[in-house]
Amino acid sequence: MSGSIEVNVGLAGFGRIDFDRRKVRRAIRIGARLVQREARRMVNVRAGTGRSYRVWGDMLHRASAAGSPPAKVSGALQRSLDTRMAPSGFAAFVGPNLSKAFYARFLAAGTGAMQPRPFVDTALDRHRSAIRRLLEDALSDALIPRPL
Repeated sequence: MSGSIEVNVGLAGFGRIDFDRRKVRRAIRIGARLVQREARRMVNVRAGTGRSYRVWGDMLHRASAAGSPPAKVSGALQRSLDTRMAPSGFAAFVGPNLSKAFYARFLAAGTGAMQPRPFVDTALDRHRSAIRRLLEDALSDALIPRPL
């Protein structure tokens, strides 16, 4: 998933099982918010470890190093991170709203002159086991026994 800007937390193959859909949808929503909070926390670092340059005239900014999450300049990237649920409720999409921070795509995937600075994928990787446990618990609670 390197270079992607959005992650998908969801389920497939649930059509043949009787279960309480609300419990599973809630677990997916909670998992997506975990990823969103972690991604926001990761891009909240004011000074990176990369090169320094001037922005907005005289303000000195130290960029993030290649491979590490983007350093914060204005906070627009952090504010643009959003969670959207799929219409079915069995998938959630976490990533920046590109109409608010179009440059997020360039940061995540890199360009010809800049190495990628992933943040959403890394946030998912940090919480993957917790999300898996959350979904497993929700599914076991949500199962409705079928009469034979």
